[in-house]
Amino acid sequence: MSNVKKFKGTREEWLEAGIKEIFDQLRAQGFNDFQKKEKEIKASFGHMPKGLKNTTIGVCQFLSDDIDEKEFLAGEIKKGTRHIFIRPTLKADTLESALDVFQVLAHEVCHAVLPHGTGHKADFSKLIITLLGAEGKPTATVRGAHFDKWAKPVVRKLGLPPHVAIREHSKAPKTSVKIACLNNLENEEFCSAGNQRSFEQGFGLMFRISTASIKAQKESKGFDPEIVNGETGIFTCPACDYDTVIIAEGNLR
Repeated sequence: MSNVKKFKGTREEWLEAGIKEIFDQLRAQGFNDFQKKEKEIKASFGHMPKGLKNTTIGVCQFLSDDIDEKEFLAGEIKKGTRHIFIRPTLKADTLESALDVFQVLAHEVCHAVLPHGTGHKADFSKLIITLLGAEGKPTATVRGAHFDKWAKPVVRKLGLPPHVAIREHSKAPKTSVKIACLNNLENEEFCSAGNQRSFEQGFGLMFRISTASIKAQKESKGFDPEIVNGETGIFTCPACDYDTVIIAEGNLR
């Protein structure tokens, strides 16, 4: 159990209060070129567009009913709502887990305040990593010491969100696991075998390998045969010879 107080309000109100705090921190760091006002950004805990099978933990949706589709296609959206969704399987019942969720919110807010089409390029990286202090790849940022320095007092002040994480149903053991090439469109010589769907997820070629083959490969390299979600350095991409990451979540045979 956590000794941090509970937020007095709904989950959405906690997220909205968090958005305001993130806006304040961006302003304090010198950023004022917001494409959206705080009230033009809505946030909820909800399923990812591609379902819980996908590993995405947060998403910012740019197209809403109050946005002109011609402006959207032209990349010149001025008014309208942007929707943020946080994966509902994420826990937020301790200060640490709530901070993890808050970092996901901050990541998506950085998308929401930038022009449509910015993606994870330099302007986005400047906000989430340079100004807000997150760490890791722009496509999958995590908390860092600099992030926690300003965010921890904020989450303590807000309290823990009244969120109960969804527990995914147990499934039959998987016999294959997804492998994703880390050579994406952000690199000058990106993976030639990637496609629009894989690039949108921040990867190059994506393919599947049997769990037995992964375990055998890990044992041959002297590694623990346990399959670990997010592990790199086990396979190289067959198309461009770049490093890959294992995308797996439990229930493995």
